[in-house]
Order: sequence, then structure tokens, then C-alpha cells
Amino acid sequence: MTGEKRQTDDLTIIDFIGSTMEKWLQKSFEVYAYADLAALSAEAIEERLKADGKIPDKRKIEMWIEQAATLSATKEVNTAAKQDHIKASENSHAARRLVNSGNGWKESAQFVVYIESRQRNGRTELQTTVHHIEGNAYQTWSGIVDDQLCQWIREHIEESAVEPADFSELDDTAKPVRVVIEKLRLRQPTQLVHLAGQAASQPPQAVKSKETSVLEIEFSLSGEGVNRLIRQQADYRAKAYALNLDTGAHMQLGSYALGKLGASQATFLAQLPEIQLQPGAYKLWCSVAILAENAKPDLIEAPELLVL
Repeated sequence: MTGEKRQTDDLTIIDFIGSTMEKWLQKSFEVYAYADLAALSAEAIEERLKADGKIPDKRKIEMWIEQAATLSATKEVNTAAKQDHIKASENSHAARRLVNSGNGWKESAQFVVYIESRQRNGRTELQTTVHHIEGNAYQTWSGIVDDQLCQWIREHIEESAVEPADFSELDDTAKPVRVVIEKLRLRQPTQLVHLAGQAASQPPQAVKSKETSVLEIEFSLSGEGVNRLIRQQADYRAKAYALNLDTGAHMQLGSYALGKLGASQATFLAQLPEIQLQPGAYKLWCSVAILAENAKPDLIEAPELLVL
């Protein structure tokens, strides 16, 4: 709509979405934010890809939607945390306004800038995000930008004659955290099978269909904001998915696991609810997301698993 500020997110954070696919989603479905993608169905995306002469991978599409839903939920938490930070700093802003009022200056707009980072393909990537507080508008660019940031701020200042205000220093809530899945195991009453990560057996690995199974995901956290999450006892969510290689069916394995980060430790353990797999050949994927400020999820793929 005319004059409406569109909320945009970096869709390339999602696994298997590059800049080309991001532009295709924007053009085909007007997907600009995580919530936009989470609201789509895998079938609709699959049909449009086919119509455009592309070969769809329904497993990846379902992962896009799942990760988009997780990132959207995390973003809501992040926004709430940022609003809390803004409210907590109102007294200091008021004091500064009182001092400045004596020499004719007045505060016309407030902006907060966040510098975020992630590890991808062995490289550290940075992005710049700015929040216009009064307008509740966000914008993100790859890398650390200067001219684009200043231009965006000028466009959002109601009084064009006023120069942008100084930015506050980044606090602990802006420090990024990344989930790193170290190991994936499947535990049955009579055996423990290491599916992925350190100590993983050579595929294909075999388990028994007549026994219940519990998936265990061992993960760690990296980044400057880890201590913050430990202090907050942040929530995490773990999920598992499977592709039946015999039938081509995709499925979520049971319900997801919710937990809290406890005392500071090298690794954490997420245990999913018990499941019972039907005989067949499967490929598994597991994800872990921290529902907290600036926390990036992780996804691990397990080799072929035989259920006998």
C-alpha cells in the first residue's frame, strides 16, 4: 500500500535459500519477511517452481517454512527484548533532552543500529540492522554500511532539517549467538546408534522397528552473547524430520522438544519424545533453535538409516 513501510528480513539466513531464490520468492509470492514465508504451504511453492520450469525439492521447501517459522518467532522475542531495552533507556534519553533543551536542541527521532554476525561456509558474515523507534520500521543490509544507513535514516526523519542523532553503543543484547549441533544419536532399549557428528558410524546404520526410539541432539553455543543466554535460562526448541526413501514421504518425527539452558557448560542435550519407526530406509534431519535475542538456529543431516 502507498506509504506503508514493508518489513523485510534476510531470507538467505535460511538453509538452501540463496540470493537468487530469495528474489524468486519475492517476485512469485511477495515474500519479504520470515512470517511471509512461514504462512505459505509447501505445495504452493512446489507448484510455482514447477510452473517456472524448476525442479522442486519438497524436503527443502518444508525446511524453509519450518526455519522461517522459527526465525519469525525468534524475531518477535527479539523485538520485545529491544522494546524492553528502549523503555529501560527512556530515563537517560529524558535527561539528555532536558540538558539539550537549554541550548535549543530537541530530539526529533530515535534510531538503534545493530551489527550482527554469523558463520557460514567457514566465513564470518556481517549485517547491519537499523530500527526507527517511533515508526517501528526495520531495515537490514549485508555487511557494515555507511551511506545506505544514513540515507535510510534521513528518509525516516519527520523534520528534514534535523540531522541524525548520535547512535547509542551496542549493549549485550546485540551480541550474536549461534547454535552448533555436535552429535545426533538414536537411543533404543538395546542399543545406542551414533547417527551424525563425532563418533558417527558408517552408513547405512540399522535400528529395530519393534523398539521405541529416542533421538538425542547434543549441541553447543558460540558467540559473544552466550553468557547472556545462560543467565536468562533461554528456551530452546528441537525438532526432527525424516524422508522415507522407499515411499518418498516426508514427516516430522513426533512432537518437538522444549527445554531451558541451564548452568554454563560446554554442551547441552536435547531429547525428543519417544517414537516408533516403521520398517524402511530413512534420511533424517534435526534442528535446534534458541528462542532468544540474536540466536541463529542450526540444522544437521544424518546419513541413511535402516529400520528393520
